[in-house]
Order: sequence, then C-alpha cells, then structure tokens
Amino acid sequence: MQFPPVPLSTRLPSESRTGRKRVGGSYPRAVNMAFVAVAACGGDSGSGFDADGPGAQDADVPRLPNCESGAPWEMERTGAGGYWSAMAATEEGEVHVVYLGSSGVGHAWRAAGVWQTEVVASDVDTFVYGKPGIAVAADSVHIAFSDGGVLMHGRKAGGSWSTAVADGDTMNIEHVALAADEAGGVHASYTGLVPNPVGVGYDQHLFHAYLAPAGGWTLAQATGPLYGNTSDGWLGYSSVAARASGVAHVALRDDYASIGYATNSSGTWFHALVDDDRAFTAPSLAIDALGSVHIAFFDVTPNEVRYVRLDPFQHEEVADSYDSRSGGEDLTSIAVDAAGEVHVVFGVATDVAGGGQLRYARGPGSWSSEAIDGERTGFSAAVVVDGSGQIHVTYIRVADEASTGVIYARPCP
Repeated sequence: MQFPPVPLSTRLPSESRTGRKRVGGSYPRAVNMAFVAVAACGGDSGSGFDADGPGAQDADVPRLPNCESGAPWEMERTGAGGYWSAMAATEEGEVHVVYLGSSGVGHAWRAAGVWQTEVVASDVDTFVYGKPGIAVAADSVHIAFSDGGVLMHGRKAGGSWSTAVADGDTMNIEHVALAADEAGGVHASYTGLVPNPVGVGYDQHLFHAYLAPAGGWTLAQATGPLYGNTSDGWLGYSSVAARASGVAHVALRDDYASIGYATNSSGTWFHALVDDDRAFTAPSLAIDALGSVHIAFFDVTPNEVRYVRLDPFQHEEVADSYDSRSGGEDLTSIAVDAAGEVHVVFGVATDVAGGGQLRYARGPGSWSSEAIDGERTGFSAAVVVDGSGQIHVTYIRVADEASTGVIYARPCP
C-alpha cells in the first residue's frame, strides 16, 4: 500500500518557552511492568465484581468511597477487569469502556446508574500490543485494538457487535487511540512498521485510519519515520481527537522522547514538534469548542505533568508535579469542558512493587490538583466531560486479587 508523503517536521511557534509555571502537588516514569504482571496474573476477569448495580460487590470485597460517606469522589466497580482500558461517554452521560484482559476484549457500559459487561472478542492476541481505543458516534459504539499486530475494528449497532480488519497491511500495530468527529466519522491513530526505503529493516511510523460515516476505511501515514529508544515501549504512543468532518488532531511521543503534534486539517498531513527540551512521554489531546488543541504529557526530568494549548501559538504550563521515587508514569488523559476548563487525570507509581496513585488536575492558569485514589491504582486513566458538565473518570485498580479491575469515579457535588 502506498501512503501520501509527509512534510518534514516543523517547530510550532511558541508564545513563551520560559517562565513556565509550577503548581504544587506531590507525587509518579515507563510502563509499570510490576502492575502489568499483577493484572495479568490474577483477577483481570473481574472476580469479586458483579453488575447488580452501581458499586455492587461481594461481601468480602471492601466498599469503595461514596458521596454519602463524605468522600470527595464517588467510585464504582464496573465489573470489567484487565491490563488496558479506555473510556468514552455520550453527551447524555452514558459511559462506555473497552478493556483488554486474559479473556479477550470486553465492553462495559453504565446506563441509568447500572453497569453491564459483555465479551466482544475472545480469540485474540492483545497483551503486548498496547492500549485499545473507544468512541461513540451517532447510535454506535466503536472500538479498535491490535490483535497480533493487526488493527481490528468493532462496532456495536442495534444491540450486536461486528468486528473486521481495519488495517491488515501495516505491521506490528501498537497503542490504538480512537475518536469520533461531529459528522459521525471515526478516527484511529496508532504506530506500526513499514519496510525501510533502502530495503534494510523496518521504520516505525504514526498512522491514521478514518472510517467515513458512509463506511469504508481510508489509511494514511501521518508522520515520517520515528527514531529513538524503542525499548521503552512508548515511542509513537498517540492520542487522537476530532471535531470537523474527516479532520484529525494527534499528539504523539515523537523522536527521542519529544512530544509531537500531527493534523490533516489542511488536507495533507502536517507534523510538528511541540516540546523536545527533555524526556517526555504519554501525551493526551483534546479539542475545545473553538477548535483549540490542548495537550497533556509527562515531563520525566523534573517530574511534572505539563499542559500545552495550541491556538495556534503555543502556551505551556505545569499542571502538577509528582514524586519520582519509583520512576513509573503510566498514562495521561485530558478533557476540556464547555466553559473552557481543562481536566487532566494521570497515574503514577509510588513504589517499585506496583503501588500507584491516580491524580486529577484542573486548570488552566491557576492549577489545583488532588489524589483521587492511592490504592495500587491509576493505570489506563481516562477522563471525559459530558454535555451537562459531569466529569467521568475510569482507571484500573490493583488493590488485591478480589478487587482488581476497571473503576469508575466522579466528583461528589
């Protein structure tokens, strides 16, 4: 398959690259493999959970915090378990989660306060290929994941799932992100390998796959080759968002631990460096109602979570700082509400044995931050704000075998 050429990388214009603001907050760098081992070796099928109602649990499973007890965040067990997850929500506040576990690919959803789960695909190979993606478009739920390095797409419409290959040409596809635009088109970003032009080995590229509302996938190579330390598993990790029909905006872990931005808003793919001063990882991206791009990512040198706004000039702030004792960041996730407030959640390891913390930061300008959960937790963090302004958060908790799984949280009034 031939892909269109990509312009050479460019540096985005910067409003200011000095005087970055630091806001307090204490607390965690690379994929936390201690967590992955725990999640993969026990409890990832949701043992100890049931779907009888919000926060339903067996008698021997500790009760999670709730608003009635005076907790700042209310938490619910979703009945889903696994080692990767992603979340989306409708404007009306119906929450959907895709998760990868030893039993395959699953879907959990919360409607009218009740969680339900189902298996989408069971005979799959997903463990080493990174996170899945999920989006809601029109009346359909879409998921995407790498099955043995092949991009698979699942769609639930009319109560049943269908799955098919979306990209079977690109090799070794990893870390899929998914988003829906306002016209109902679905966008996937992911990395994969293509043969090197000189015929020696393979190059890793960022790819974009677009499913038009009328159907049919269009594939494009969104960046030139990505070069860097591929052994850390984060090279090319991406996040995608979309508003205008057919137009995607992607943040990615770029060459040598830089943060990059790519878009096809001009009709061809444009790729730029956002920040390359130090070591960065795990970017996430959102678009506000005015079309401005917002990006969050880890800066692992001073142990900070950074926030960038492109509109089109670049404005950068420190959203939070964290403890570097174990050096184990996981993922960031960012959302922007109708009022322009920015919400960031992220997971950080607090010890080498797999302990973790899920944190939440709110800005921009004067940032505030807090811990949502500190019980071996915070992995695959995701945040969405629905049409009413309700904040929805999901993440994977590994407190013990009985209560390992995907947790849902929302702030108490």
